[in-house]
Amino acid sequence: MPRSVGAAAANATLALYHAALEPMEEMGETAPQPFRDAQFQRARRLIEIRLGDIRLDADTLAADLGLSRSTLYRLFEPYQGIASFVLDRRLAHAQKALCVPHDTRHIGIIAAEYGFSDPSHFSRAFRRRFGITPFEQRRQGRNAPASAGLGDGFDLRPWIKTLA
Repeated sequence: MPRSVGAAAANATLALYHAALEPMEEMGETAPQPFRDAQFQRARRLIEIRLGDIRLDADTLAADLGLSRSTLYRLFEPYQGIASFVLDRRLAHAQKALCVPHDTRHIGIIAAEYGFSDPSHFSRAFRRRFGITPFEQRRQGRNAPASAGLGDGFDLRPWIKTLA
């Protein structure tokens, strides 16, 4: 192999190696879609694990994921932001808990389990989201959630719109 070809191959290999090791988080919007999808899935899993933590917010989430706040906010733009996404997940899980037959826990206990420190705030947010109070949800019957939704209440429509 001629020296010039070898040098070009070595430079290309080094450039690929360097690009692979460069933190993609800094690339922001220019990061490849599969990478952004993977970041979102990591964030979503962490949110699901920490739903009961009342201190769960953008700062702690960004730090735990090793992302900047701006990158994290961009990931959740299709879902009206991080706070809205977390609230929706908490409400969906609380709704499921209210529908469990023979669960006699107080509604305030269920609310606290999913990160609501104030039962009144939980009740208002629940009513805004589902159109009924948590008490009415429990009384209606525990056979089916109040809204069919997709799967576990996770709405994929905003994400699907980003694919077009």
